[in-house]
Amino acid sequence: MKGKVQMWGNSLAIRIPKPFANEIHLTNNSEVEISLKNGVLVVEPTSEEVDFDKLLEKINKDNIHKLVDFGPPRGKEVW
Repeated sequence: MKGKVQMWGNSLAIRIPKPFANEIHLTNNSEVEISLKNGVLVVEPTSEEVDFDKLLEKINKDNIHKLVDFGPPRGKEVW
């Protein structure tokens, strides 16, 4: 597929076709890594690193899930 490089403010921009964006899960304001590899422009989605401790810090009495009673264990559910 061919595209055109166009001005966007003082920078150059390339439109990413929707099928390409969908395939790599890009949406508006997605963060990407832009690099040159052997003279080829490469645009890759960044992977979000999850910090478990930071996620736990966000839990408070207002957003913690309530306990759910699923009844007595059945079959091999007992640990």
